[in-house]
Amino acid sequence: MLFFYIAAQTIDYFMTIRYWILSLFLVALSMKEGVSQTFGNYAAEEFKNSKLNIDFDSENVKILSIQNYRDAIDSLNETIGNKELLYYRAWCHYLHSQTYKAFEDISNYLSQPGANSYFAHLLLARIEYLRLKKFQSIEALDKAIAMEPNKPLAFIEKSRIYALTGNAEEGISFINRHLKRFPDQLSFYLYRGLLMLDIQNEKKAIEDLTTYLSSREVASKPDLILAHFSLARCYTKIKEYGKAMVQANKGLEMFPDYSPGYGVRGEIYFYVKDYHAALKDFLVMEKRYKSSEYNGMMAFIYENQGELSMACKYYLEACSLAPMSKECAKVRKLRCK
Repeated sequence: MLFFYIAAQTIDYFMTIRYWILSLFLVALSMKEGVSQTFGNYAAEEFKNSKLNIDFDSENVKILSIQNYRDAIDSLNETIGNKELLYYRAWCHYLHSQTYKAFEDISNYLSQPGANSYFAHLLLARIEYLRLKKFQSIEALDKAIAMEPNKPLAFIEKSRIYALTGNAEEGISFINRHLKRFPDQLSFYLYRGLLMLDIQNEKKAIEDLTTYLSSREVASKPDLILAHFSLARCYTKIKEYGKAMVQANKGLEMFPDYSPGYGVRGEIYFYVKDYHAALKDFLVMEKRYKSSEYNGMMAFIYENQGELSMACKYYLEACSLAPMSKECAKVRKLRCK
């Protein structure tokens, strides 16, 4: 369960970073027509280079700023027609974590005649995932696949949903089938690696994640970070702590503000009994995220140091996050209150 917590936090944390290029589009909206088109075309080209593969019309750019959400919505309301407005505004809401509004707009868009868009269904799938509607997310992706069976993106997105929801058996089978059809799509290796880690097949997970990371075509930083920390977890599980530390450090070098990564590295320090370094990393992580497993490790360190009040604090937190965990027995043993 800890892995899926970290995976979900990775997706949430990097949501706006992954789409930083979209801020160029709002700038284009505010410029004179000729300059706007040139700047908009540049923004669209840069967006395509991000390999998200969303279908934007580079000659008529109409999308959104990640810094100025309200300005983006106002600009969209003023500059585009009702039908297109719903689609682009849904993207704007989605990128700013306004999930309900995004769902409302994309649903209304898809209900209109002639709006049965491949990319709209991909967006709907992501929104449904954020709404914790796994089956609806898969259904939207299946519709996209039926529309464009030779495009790999919907297949990759479906693999991602399987990986992030821990549907290992079905997900691995799905990826194995479609990796044969799209052998150059390296994201399949990432998501299969995550599923292999879930079923404790660390050897296969390491093979897949290493394949993903060894390619020069890897471009998505959120997925790259997820791969490094997942690989670190794999090596930690098989007690190859030196290799685990290399992967954790690489991830943190890329994104030192990514708090869950400190938990991954703190766990490695914990198992090699460098408790001072472990506690330092765990304390960085807990500023933003909580984990029963990591809280249990922190509690153990404090107990080992004779700081029973701090040990009780973290045992109680761990027990509240996971009421059936072994930390709850510690709460009773130490009579924590």
